[in-house]
Amino acid sequence: MQLRSSVRKTQNDVRYFNRDVNKVKNFLGVEKGDNGEDLDSSSQNLFTPIDQKNIFTTYGYVYDAINGSKDVINSSNFYWDSIQKVYYVRNKKYSKIKPENEVFGWHPYWMGSAWESYPFELLSTISYFSYKLDPETGSYTNPQQMIEWRNTAMIDSAKLKKTKVLLTVSSHGYKNNNSFLGDQAKWGVLIDSLSNLLLDRDADGVDINFENLPYLKRGSFNRFIEELRKRLNQKLGTKTPIISLTLPAVDSREIFDIKDLQKFVDLFVIMGYDYNTGPQLQGAVAPLLPFESKNIS
Repeated sequence: MQLRSSVRKTQNDVRYFNRDVNKVKNFLGVEKGDNGEDLDSSSQNLFTPIDQKNIFTTYGYVYDAINGSKDVINSSNFYWDSIQKVYYVRNKKYSKIKPENEVFGWHPYWMGSAWESYPFELLSTISYFSYKLDPETGSYTNPQQMIEWRNTAMIDSAKLKKTKVLLTVSSHGYKNNNSFLGDQAKWGVLIDSLSNLLLDRDADGVDINFENLPYLKRGSFNRFIEELRKRLNQKLGTKTPIISLTLPAVDSREIFDIKDLQKFVDLFVIMGYDYNTGPQLQGAVAPLLPFESKNIS
């Protein structure tokens, strides 16, 4: 009886050992077929996330023995992104953002999956560009991008790194802005639409990008931003939404009443690329020359 128990225990140990050996082979990419040739990727076993994490925990020392434990890429330096279902390397050389600084960036929809390489830990805020405003209704003119907003994993990955997520509303041209700002019913359509889109993704707020504002609509724009603040606060409930406003680099003091707007706006972002326009080579993103004296900063 004792002999049978010992045999069963030995057989179990062999099975466990073979299982572990096979896992290590798969992990290191050295699994072979019956004829000794490498198996192609379609025939290899795919591990579930928990299996992958267990392999790193159990056999990380094998990886370190091969690559060197002091290398930046080592078993203790991998980060599992449960949203993307991939591992990233924690680069300990990354600097942290100082609390008093804000690093703001846009992700234009036409950049596709480029966000997958963004170092979100070095971004305070990212804004999806954009909700293209229909000046005749207050709704949007690009439904495909709004579907993307509702489904993109960029938002999940950004939140994972504590990066705030905004949705940019873009409206360009004097005629378009004049039409929209002249009808408060359209404001309500826009605010209701934005509220739903923000709630869908538990986003942090909106970025308002109105370019070429008519001077005579200066007061209307202020009232629109005030209404946007009031209505978003009501609709988003427990979360106080962020309102960011992009400003042109020059000649804008007469159009944007910043003193009044700052009562309702959390962040002003100056479009530094506007300091240099025209066919010349791209210049500085700060006012460095005398002719740039009419800048908003």
